[in-house]
Amino acid sequence: SSDQSVTVSAGYTSGGVTKTATHAVTVTNIGIEVPLGNYLDNTDLTWSTSDSASWVGQTAEVYYGGDAVQSGDISHNQQSYMQTTVTGPGIISFYWKVSSQSGNPDIS
Repeated sequence: SSDQSVTVSAGYTSGGVTKTATHAVTVTNIGIEVPLGNYLDNTDLTWSTSDSASWVGQTAEVYYGGDAVQSGDISHNQQSYMQTTVTGPGIISFYWKVSSQSGNPDIS
């Protein structure tokens, strides 16, 4: 991904006077990519994703372990998926959350 510009605002009140400051900051991508398996708590499997939206690791909304993966935004008639292959008997479990436009009948 590319560098991102963000605006940071901070303020405080002292002696009844409020002071604020706003600064533009550029966050530089230093090119360190963490494999999705790290965020999925399984680095033994090979994970692949759809081309429509990038999947990224994140820590803002998690169910277990302090991190998770999240799909990028998709538009109409696009799909976003993540897949792997498992061989042999076993138990597979996962947690998922969907966020979409209200009234969307096409979630599967």
